[in-house]
Amino acid sequence: TTGVFGTPYATLIPRRLFDPHRLPDYFRLLLRPDTSALHYHTEPLPDFDAHLACAIPKPLFDAYSARFPQGQVTHLSVGLLRYWWRIAPAQETAVFANLRWDTLQIAVYERRQLMFYNSFPVGHPDDLLYYALLAFDQFRLDPQQVPVHFSGHLDVQTDTYRAIARCFRHIRFVSLPETVRLPAVLEAFPSHRFLDLFLL
Repeated sequence: TTGVFGTPYATLIPRRLFDPHRLPDYFRLLLRPDTSALHYHTEPLPDFDAHLACAIPKPLFDAYSARFPQGQVTHLSVGLLRYWWRIAPAQETAVFANLRWDTLQIAVYERRQLMFYNSFPVGHPDDLLYYALLAFDQFRLDPQQVPVHFSGHLDVQTDTYRAIARCFRHIRFVSLPETVRLPAVLEAFPSHRFLDLFLL
């Protein structure tokens, strides 16, 4: 049994910098000073020469562990990172973003090499815009030229989409893998909305 957690506190650490004894330090800037109510989980991602680290609310983790004492743990972003990597263009820079309720996950691939991944809290459409532009600025990408590939809870008729469209000329929605076939009852839903779940 594998428990999949979608906690917003997740980041990648290059393998050469990773120290399993310093997990709270990786989240010091993201979390409140009292981190005693958190369980820290890491998993190696050899495809990216990095480790994913996440902080899971301890009551949630304890409930899962009590129910499945031999269960494994993974983070919801792992499937996204691997799928984005598979569909990223081989000779270009690609930016992918997934909006899961109030958390934005952003990854930047350069010639299919993962250069950046992080997650950010989003409480307002301007927050999403800010973090997306921050990633573009960090890699000196032109939002009028480089597409941003979105999945998750983003729909064209929303204020969030309209805010993004003011700054990004090419917004594309990520399609499900060809191997995923939706049941008829779900065909009316935008396929990009639950991409992270279908990649489990």
